Amino acid sequence: MLAISNDIDGTDIQNFRELHRFLNTEKDTRIGSGVGLDIADSFWMYNLADKTINGKTQYAGDDTMSYWKGHCSKATQNAEEIRQYINCGWIDTLHSYGDFSIEGGFTRTHAEEAVAELNAMGCQIQVWTNHGDIKNSQNFYGTIDDNFTGDNPDTDAYHTDLTLNSGIEFVWNKTGSQLGYESIIKPVSLWDGQQVWGFQRFTHNTGPKSFLRNQLGKVANRVETITGISSRIFTVLKSNLWHPERLHEQLSEKNLQQLVDNGQYAIIGQHLGCREKPLPVSARKALRKLRERQDEEEILVSRTSRLLEYNRVWKFLEYNVHGDVIDISHVADPIFDNFVPELKQLRGITFYTESPSTTSITLRGDPIPEDELQENPPDGEMSSIGVRWFEPDRTDYTP
Repeated sequence: MLAISNDIDGTDIQNFRELHRFLNTEKDTRIGSGVGLDIADSFWMYNLADKTINGKTQYAGDDTMSYWKGHCSKATQNAEEIRQYINCGWIDTLHSYGDFSIEGGFTRTHAEEAVAELNAMGCQIQVWTNHGDIKNSQNFYGTIDDNFTGDNPDTDAYHTDLTLNSGIEFVWNKTGSQLGYESIIKPVSLWDGQQVWGFQRFTHNTGPKSFLRNQLGKVANRVETITGISSRIFTVLKSNLWHPERLHEQLSEKNLQQLVDNGQYAIIGQHLGCREKPLPVSARKALRKLRERQDEEEILVSRTSRLLEYNRVWKFLEYNVHGDVIDISHVADPIFDNFVPELKQLRGITFYTESPSTTSITLRGDPIPEDELQENPPDGEMSSIGVRWFEPDRTDYTP
């Protein structure tokens, strides 16, 4: 199972629309015919602060995937559209509360306002990815950088008590060169004593050439952040990290075959919308190859939140077997306590049995409808039955 976890940096609303028409639908786009994959994105509540130039205020959030303008709780012209994308599933991740790079300025009040607005919208986001440079004090894990104090109660940026209570359960905490995992979630302890599910993202392959390119990219990113100066050479160097110019390397035939052979989970970290130009040809070809792998039933491409939820349920599901009846009891989540899963949380769960045609699955004694179950072809000596995965949704949700 594979997800592409995309950071929203540098993406304006027009780019977002065209990108996801290509990724999620099968329509003709200026990038090409859509690949129709289940790939969700991220968003911000806040963007860079407003600036006054020649007496006129420029709102940094007007063209980006930010719900509010700058660092204040005033809606951008894209706010309603962002809400629609959350509801339809094209957005499932909060890329931190906002872009506080270079200038800083995040406080607990920002978190309070954001959580209140998300609750009022009825939007429960499960996935958080840290964003940006050391000025983003909102980020989790002071163990990675002492300037990241969002989970430290002794700082003005503390918010994780609010954030986890609002529904965040999965937090990106590590990026690196390992592609696949037997289980991609791992308990992570925060400064305030809470725990949350951390997950890994794959960014680059290993090797001397890749290492040098990655180090140059990191230096360029650091210099650009400190000085606030952008240049073409920095853009070229940074593209050697997790940017669309290298998506084809992340999704190489070798990497995908390794994932298939090992039967593992993988989450790819990317910045697909960070360029003014459309996806490069190499990235488009890689995504078409990925769709072929899915059509061949070798790799299931899933939005990040679905992969993480499936991993959790798969790992901690409790059930009993009574003859030909498999009765699901609960999910014994060691961090967020036991819970009875909804049908959507059980999608993809599979049980191996010698007689799937006579096996039924119940949830605390209540039968799961037969049309929600699926008998699968034999896998070795055993056959299986499971709850159907989500039906593909290739609807165009753009205006």
